[in-house]
Amino acid sequence: MKIESLLEDLDGADPARAEAAAAWLMAEGGSVATELLAEVAAVRGSAGLKPYTRALGLIGPPAFDALVEAGRREEVAGWLLGRLLTAFDERCADRYAALASDPDHGTSGNGFSGLLRLTTPAGRTPPSGPGCAPCAATRRSRRGPGGARWPPSSQGAAPTHSTSGTAPRSSG
Repeated sequence: MKIESLLEDLDGADPARAEAAAAWLMAEGGSVATELLAEVAAVRGSAGLKPYTRALGLIGPPAFDALVEAGRREEVAGWLLGRLLTAFDERCADRYAALASDPDHGTSGNGFSGLLRLTTPAGRTPPSGPGCAPCAATRRSRRGPGGARWPPSSQGAAPTHSTSGTAPRSSG
């Protein structure tokens, strides 16, 4: 099956053909991943990436491994690597974790993003910012004795207690 016709079927209007293409990819995908990656580098625009992203996601772990290796060999541009790594689901969680902890290739951010995406319910943005409850709880947990902010800000006064077991020196 040619890649172009496979992608057309996968992204086409005929549900039977799309299902057949998806089933074929899931069964034979490991051998097709390299061919998909060779072609995707020439694609321009987000709309053109959609069928490739879907195909790689259906293939799963073998496609993830092939994509990361192609990125390491610089056969796939960094921006494209990051974009295509969004295709994978929980079958690749261990691979995202390994990527997140890989210091050698500058792709740890993609691994962390993948793990975060897998742990965030679909359609929901992870909480962040001053108004979200988890962030407020974190800020409250950083309060010291008597509710004083800890660590103190650089513009605030020095702490009046010591964590080293010695009394602070008085200034006067």
